[in-house]
Amino acid sequence: MTYNKYEWEKLNEYKDDIVNTCTSCYGLGYMDDDVTCDCMRIFKYISKLFIAGIPSEYWNLYLDVLKVEPEVIDLIKKYFQYFKNAVKKHKGIMFAGSNGVGKTALMCEIGKFAVSEKYKVKFFTFEDFTQAAHTGNVEFFEKLKQADIHLFDEFGKGYIKEGSFFVPSKIEQYIKRTIADKVLIITTNYTEEELAEELGDSIVSAIQRQIVTVTIDGDDYSTRRQKNWTEDLKTGYDYYHENILRYAKNF
Repeated sequence: MTYNKYEWEKLNEYKDDIVNTCTSCYGLGYMDDDVTCDCMRIFKYISKLFIAGIPSEYWNLYLDVLKVEPEVIDLIKKYFQYFKNAVKKHKGIMFAGSNGVGKTALMCEIGKFAVSEKYKVKFFTFEDFTQAAHTGNVEFFEKLKQADIHLFDEFGKGYIKEGSFFVPSKIEQYIKRTIADKVLIITTNYTEEELAEELGDSIVSAIQRQIVTVTIDGDDYSTRRQKNWTEDLKTGYDYYHENILRYAKNF
């Protein structure tokens, strides 16, 4: 895979923080017997999260700290249990609910798990998609084509009808194409009825073919995030080893 200048520089920053400061392998990334050091496992995993576009604020969040209904957590755990079948059969989830209840965190948890299982993942927002569609951003859609798991955040947000069917038609084409051979995970502030009114019945109908809707009624996570603000002040080595290692074992 080729990286642009920004990606290359950012990946080297992560390597400096995680591998080069490691006191176990002294920056080599491997032990004397050619065993991969934890620091290198973490770096490889982090690099995949970064390239996938999963926001770093969700890298150290896990199901056990999310304040959502237990039945939702049980559903996600079952989804993980049968994830290979979900990928094979292109079964996705749409998380619906108000702002701050954990929709994006749950979606990113699925993305992180998929990365740990060596699937290619791409996170993007509704605004990213519509802007790429309007500007003909070939690189954006090429990355989507390469990804096995699509994380589509804020679906429908900010769309204003202007007498044009350009956006709805592009969305409908994308969804029909994606659910045929990918896994699509969506978050939205809208109900299915509101999405149908905003974007059209055909789009919602296409979503319902392969995607189950899960409505989230949780606490606003932003308050909890503020309480954990000091986590961000730790050194890269301590931060990543404490929070990321559990998903990096396969690397």
